[in-house]
Amino acid sequence: MEKLRGKFSWVPTPRKATLIWFLLLLLPLLGFGQGEDCVDAGIVCDGSTITFQPAGTGTNDFAGGTNQGCLSSGERFSAWYFFELNSSTPPNTVLTFVITPESGPGGRDYDFAIWGPTTAASPMTCGNLGNPIRCSYSGIQGPTGLSTSASDNSEGAGGNAFVAPLVVNAGEGYWLMIDNFSISSNGFDLVWNTAGQYLNCSEDPVCGAAIFDTGGESGNYQNDQLVEYSVCPDNPGDAVSIYFKEYNIDCSDAITIYNGPSAADPVLTSFCGVGGEVTFTSTHPSGCLFFRFTSDAAVTAQGWVGDIICEPNCVANCTDTRTLPCDDGDPCTENDMETLDCDDSVCVPCMGTPVAACSQTSVQACDDGDPCTENDQEEIDDCTGAVCVPCMGTPLAACTQSTVRTCDDGDPCTENDMEEVDDCTGAICVPCMGTPLPACTQTTVRTCDDGDPCTDNDMEEVDDCTGSVCVPCMGTPVAACTETSDRPCDDGDPCTLDDMETVDDCTGAICVPCTGRPAAACELTSVRTCDDGN
Repeated sequence: MEKLRGKFSWVPTPRKATLIWFLLLLLPLLGFGQGEDCVDAGIVCDGSTITFQPAGTGTNDFAGGTNQGCLSSGERFSAWYFFELNSSTPPNTVLTFVITPESGPGGRDYDFAIWGPTTAASPMTCGNLGNPIRCSYSGIQGPTGLSTSASDNSEGAGGNAFVAPLVVNAGEGYWLMIDNFSISSNGFDLVWNTAGQYLNCSEDPVCGAAIFDTGGESGNYQNDQLVEYSVCPDNPGDAVSIYFKEYNIDCSDAITIYNGPSAADPVLTSFCGVGGEVTFTSTHPSGCLFFRFTSDAAVTAQGWVGDIICEPNCVANCTDTRTLPCDDGDPCTENDMETLDCDDSVCVPCMGTPVAACSQTSVQACDDGDPCTENDQEEIDDCTGAVCVPCMGTPLAACTQSTVRTCDDGDPCTENDMEEVDDCTGAICVPCMGTPLPACTQTTVRTCDDGDPCTDNDMEEVDDCTGSVCVPCMGTPVAACTETSDRPCDDGDPCTLDDMETVDDCTGAICVPCTGRPAAACELTSVRTCDDGN
């Protein structure tokens, strides 16, 4: 099962019924380490008083307001702890504690919450704590905790600072978060009731356990530490192996592994530095290994992450193998696996299966052969070179590529009509238009009146496009004596009267000569003297 991967911890696997426990370090009697996050919770290993000095708040364990119970303000200046009841705990033991803030200037309002229990049969992790089973958000500045005189499991700001005690049993583990609501520099002392004697984390790890340094998976180990434990197989004939997934040990510190159950046995290995994926296996008749880690007062490092593996003694013939993830160095494969013999020699080299087509790709420039697109690109499978997304581009902007061609703008008064057309879409970029014809290129002859009575069939030539006169109005001379006038004249004959002649009005020519009518008898007379003989 997976439990807390925090300080001073190892974690057994689900196939073991072993109780959850943590690696005991040489801790001061008057205090335990505390973490700012659930995953770095300090491990409580006995019922000694816990003395705390505020340090800060790490990652918000209550993102989204979940799992915080009555703590309306979430985490402010928190300290996380984990405690577990050992196998000697009497059934239904009543557990209480009192948190007493230090005196001093500033606020001394401490709140707390408890989550659990986590057990081998029903494990919990920091990622699935649920709501707390005890919670106090009292606004009282003073002692707070669990009390047999309280009956409520949770209280808000108006509470009296004490909630009901826990009834605990062997093998149960709990998380405790104490929050410095006042965000002050005042620490606190936590004192357990007599049930604190059953808090224990001192058992040695067993087969199937995951092991970590005292800083957990994410933190550094501490200075001035001595960590020792012996691991023996569950079954006779098996051998213990310590498999390190990774390690980072400052070389003023060291891990030493002894080939046997104690430090009196021969040293199997001693190492420091940075590395991983290494296994050390007991060849001792007992199959046991003894582990020792020492650190000085100077530099620390990230520590180690590993597993305790118990398997039958190895006969390296590739019959007792295990298959592990690996990296074949080929970015075009996945699920890389290798088969190792019991002595970690390679039986089947690391190899993977090809990644799905087009799962790893690159985009590169190309030519889609279409003159009407630009920025052509295609997506290529990095592993096979196959085309995942065919070459294509984005359409050119309208009228980027065009052709000028002849057309007919429908205007008879223009010539050389042209239009510009988008080569890609056929859309008209510049409409059809021509240049005006020269003046009087297209004309019409029409009747008119030149104002001259001496002409007929008057005509003029007009520009059809502008209406301007190309050939002024003019006619042909009328026939002789078409336009005439009669006028008096003298035909020189004294015996005619009313002499008249007809004259061509246009040329003045005589159309009808001057003539008169003969005078009637005695119409023209004169009186003269005579002798009538009378």
